[in-house]
Amino acid sequence: MIAFGDAQPSACAKIEGRDAELERLTGEIEIARTHLNRTGEALRKLRVKVAPKLPKTSGATFAISVFVNRSLSKLAALDEPRLNGFDSVELLFSPIRVSRETVLRAIASSGEISRLMLAIKSALAAHDEIPLLVFDEIDTNVGVKSLTQLAQRCQTLCRDHQVICITHLAPVGRCSQLALFSPKKL
Repeated sequence: MIAFGDAQPSACAKIEGRDAELERLTGEIEIARTHLNRTGEALRKLRVKVAPKLPKTSGATFAISVFVNRSLSKLAALDEPRLNGFDSVELLFSPIRVSRETVLRAIASSGEISRLMLAIKSALAAHDEIPLLVFDEIDTNVGVKSLTQLAQRCQTLCRDHQVICITHLAPVGRCSQLALFSPKKL
């Protein structure tokens, strides 16, 4: 009981100093929010600056224009900041030259998404820290001429990254350092 009584002045002091502590914490939150807003705005400016260059870079680096006719990105501001900034980034894609750009996730097949990612990753390989890239059925609906270019691009990307490519065609598998065969049994 005596120990309880001795602890009461300290507890009372904490309660009485609550307003000052709350004010101090509110100030820290405001400083952190200001820093967050500054960083988020700087990231947004970089995205706005780089976004128009991405299709040109991807197309120039990856000469398979059949897959990347025009792709653009659309930035939309979020209500609240998230782990990757204040913006929602959507890739727009046009699989054929005459069609209108549409949100990539809504119209592209898994193979088209893989090929577009291969183009983007090829263009950004020197600046990318992602160690492992997985491309699923990257060779779906690809002509023979384009297939060789696609396989060579995968091989080039392997210099800086570990690449796992799920393929059904020998030319892509032939460019790999290690090929595993998994036959289907019906």
